[in-house]
Amino acid sequence: MAGGQLYGKAVDIWAVGFIMYELIAGKHPLWVRGEEKQQYKQKTIKFQRLRFGRKFTSIQQSLIEKLCHPKPSMRYTIDQALKHPWITRNFDDEIPRNHLEQTEYLNSVDDKLRKVLNLAYFMSVIKNHDLIK
Repeated sequence: MAGGQLYGKAVDIWAVGFIMYELIAGKHPLWVRGEEKQQYKQKTIKFQRLRFGRKFTSIQQSLIEKLCHPKPSMRYTIDQALKHPWITRNFDDEIPRNHLEQTEYLNSVDDKLRKVLNLAYFMSVIKNHDLIK
């Protein structure tokens, strides 16, 4: 517990994304050698988006961006991450949507279909959060 907040799964997911970035790029996405602790802390607080170089494929970027979304509620769950084509190696599969992308998609479909998709989506959210077995 730090600053009165508990760390949970969303922080672990973010850390996995940063580790993946570092393993591919060979460097940490934010920290610079010789940097003061306070400078690094400010970067993590103001973090909005990672910058990717040529070492990253678009599918790797997709997964890491979804793992490192600045808003914890918009990050992939572990179940979503494990279904990502870069993990499954099924590159023809659709990339799972995060919560924000799913909401935008649902807002773009007609009313009847939206109700069915909303129900299916929220049932999967409930299941992923172990609220139903």
